[in-house]
Amino acid sequence: IAVIDHVPVKTLVRLVDRFPEDLFDRIVFDALYSTIKLDDVNAAQRLRDASKERILSLLKDAQSVVSDHNSKGLSKDELIRYGLSLNILRGVLV
Repeated sequence: IAVIDHVPVKTLVRLVDRFPEDLFDRIVFDALYSTIKLDDVNAAQRLRDASKERILSLLKDAQSVVSDHNSKGLSKDELIRYGLSLNILRGVLV
């Protein structure tokens, strides 16, 4: 998993979207996915999707910060949002 430090954020977003079962549940992210089990399969999938979307949202904010074309001219509010997203993301990394 140390290779994760060298993966571009854009690639990480795609990996999380395609393979959450390999990255969640305290493997890379302290977020539930495969361990969400309910009698209602549809409800369980909605919860998994919500968990994945939360992490994807944080990663997309990080992607916006590091991309050259978006980082110029960010407003104060955008910088605050991205800073908070990065802090939250740091907290969910194992």
